Amino acid sequence: MINSINNNDVGLVQGNWHYPNPETNAGFHPSTRYPEYPFAEISTEDNSAYDSVRQLFHQLGLDAEHYGTPQWNPLSELIQPNDNVVLKPNFVRHHHRLGKPIECVITHGSIIRAIMDYVWIALQGKGAIIVADAPQGDTNFNKLMVVNGLDTLFEYYQKKRTETLSIELRDLRKEWTVYRHGGVIWERIKLQGDPDGYITVPLDQDSEYASVKNKNYYGADYDRDKTRQFHNEKQNRYNIARTILNSDVFISIPKLKVHRKVGVTLNIKNLIGINGEKNYLPHFTVGSPDKGGDEFSNDTFNNKIDRKLKDFLLWKHHSWGKYAYVGWHAIDKFILRRFQSKQNFVKGDWWGNDTTWRSALDLTKVVLYADKNGVMQETPQRRYFSIIDGIIGGEGEGPLTPDPINSGLIIGGANPLLVDIAATTVIGIDWQKVKMFTSAFVLSKYKIHNNDTNRIKWHSNIPDYQGNAPLMLFRPPSGWLNHVELDKNSLAE
Repeated sequence: MINSINNNDVGLVQGNWHYPNPETNAGFHPSTRYPEYPFAEISTEDNSAYDSVRQLFHQLGLDAEHYGTPQWNPLSELIQPNDNVVLKPNFVRHHHRLGKPIECVITHGSIIRAIMDYVWIALQGKGAIIVADAPQGDTNFNKLMVVNGLDTLFEYYQKKRTETLSIELRDLRKEWTVYRHGGVIWERIKLQGDPDGYITVPLDQDSEYASVKNKNYYGADYDRDKTRQFHNEKQNRYNIARTILNSDVFISIPKLKVHRKVGVTLNIKNLIGINGEKNYLPHFTVGSPDKGGDEFSNDTFNNKIDRKLKDFLLWKHHSWGKYAYVGWHAIDKFILRRFQSKQNFVKGDWWGNDTTWRSALDLTKVVLYADKNGVMQETPQRRYFSIIDGIIGGEGEGPLTPDPINSGLIIGGANPLLVDIAATTVIGIDWQKVKMFTSAFVLSKYKIHNNDTNRIKWHSNIPDYQGNAPLMLFRPPSGWLNHVELDKNSLAE
């Protein structure tokens, strides 16, 4: 077992909940003075998001003996005084590119606040609470803090610090990339990064990439030499933030949304954010499927030209080549692609992507099995828990430009794979059509779960719900439509 909480338990609560406004409820204080609430501040504005987290813990039966009393400590089986507790939300970016609500893109600050309060209770004044993530390279972290209410949340929590209990918010990235003109990297800004530093974790032949024949990977940007440096014929390694490895307890707080490259982005995909350098993570394999690649779904002449120009102009000669590439990109986007007879998905954004899920599974192994020195061990090295924020979920073109869907869901448990499978089923997607999940069940080493999904024990505020039908139907990304949905016959049942 990964921790003392039952590994097969999955909690699911659904309600008419909403996120509080960070401008009218600075710090996201609860609107009810619960018996166990450790602070004095209460909001006059309804904070049902706080209630949803509390209900999840109650449905899971955590510290059931003390529920409803000042002694209720639901995370006491997970967290002990003096623990170093890391909360890993999904902070992928600071805005929705299409101007839609940011709440469908990132983990909301009010969910983080509620979890922090219960971590505070469990630590009993001794230990560390660190909220940390490495969002997408072009994310403005300061703006993200403001739009998500994290600035006032941490301003409030910093006043709660003591000599024996530290509280921090960390951006784990090494650099901030500025994009212009349709997504071309224009500038790179060095960041402080993880104050604890980074360490290379070698999975090598125990990586999901070990069996791949085509090693022509593409990472987060143009320099493919960097990606090949970490993933090649001899080795498969990851640049992990030490903040993660130094943790005793790891709490994942992903957003409930779909994903263009892997189908859904929940706990397992959320772990992409523990890696310090995005370009060390393969995102797709260059070329067409008939050549062993998954960069695009159809092999067209402009795809081939685009790849050659990206390599020459943006990789080899970026200082001046970026100007020339912008011109080509405009011609390709607004003229050439209008004459394509078949729909074509690029950048690995389709169901045939056989690359990205491998990084996500590898990083899950690292979180569970790598010790503080980055050495993989035979037994789990830290306690794990998950809480998926689905009060507003993201359907369509996730993870960056999804459409908001009011699902009112909070899902959680102690095992990342089972919680992800449960959440995937709940939103109408067939987990058995998602490589990231089916591959997780056949791991020969560093297993995430040893049993099948029939062992899931559901705990829900929905009477008699046993995961036997979806509660919502999220629309998959366009590159996954008609490839990943639950069978219509099963929906009819």
